[in-house]
Amino acid sequence: MTPLLLVLALGCDPAPAALPPPQQTQAIATGGKVHMGRVRGFLARPSSREGLLPGVLLLVEADGEAAQRAALGIAEAGSVVLAIAPDVPEPAARAYLEGMPATDPARIQTDCRRAACP
Repeated sequence: MTPLLLVLALGCDPAPAALPPPQQTQAIATGGKVHMGRVRGFLARPSSREGLLPGVLLLVEADGEAAQRAALGIAEAGSVVLAIAPDVPEPAARAYLEGMPATDPARIQTDCRRAACP
């Protein structure tokens, strides 16, 4: 019986090791295609947002997956992003972004990722 007590006494750790924190499964930013009048593009927003956020008008060559990834990456940093292709009029896209309730119209900037920028 002594060996059994010895195994129980030495084999039981009174303080189990802490588990690692759970991995984040929520998206940091979400996005989707938008189309309103002459404005077509990809709109991305941070998932958690409080108050008015800065806006970014992202000028891209095409509205494909690369543009979506770029917009989501910027949105993860805390901005509302509208990615538009060259055939979308910039003034209309800027007005769309300025009119969004979550966007601060005074803090909208343009980020050009095209070969030829205005």
